[in-house]
Amino acid sequence: MWEQQHFGFIAGTVVDNQRPPLPAVTVTLSGPAMQGTRVAVTDSQGRFRFVPVPPGKDHSLKFELAGFNTLEQTGIIVNLGKETAIAAETSLSQFAEAITVTAEKIVVDTSKSTVDKGGGLDPGGHPDHQPQLPNHDADGPRG
Repeated sequence: MWEQQHFGFIAGTVVDNQRPPLPAVTVTLSGPAMQGTRVAVTDSQGRFRFVPVPPGKDHSLKFELAGFNTLEQTGIIVNLGKETAIAAETSLSQFAEAITVTAEKIVVDTSKSTVDKGGGLDPGGHPDHQPQLPNHDADGPRG
């Protein structure tokens, strides 16, 4: 009884554009009179219900189901002691395919101390003009 005097309710059904009910739709409720969001999942008949809901005129519902377009309804009014009925209709998404992003591995040869710039020649093409890196072994630098 106390809930009816201080809160309202939101209940509804989610269907696709062919009219069959959609089970397992994630329904997210938010609004300025709420602390955070609340989530419900539609049953086998596409029904959902939020009880209790603080009264207000700016509640929002978001409907999400893989393979379907996400739907959002805003400006939902909830009155004290009353049920606000919602009918939501969504449709199959054109972009229902999975996209996988991969990157190529970079192979680093740690046994070399030189940088290969494609051919081993200086821009003039002469191998004698290449900068020499110091050679080190276990006995120290070699000249």
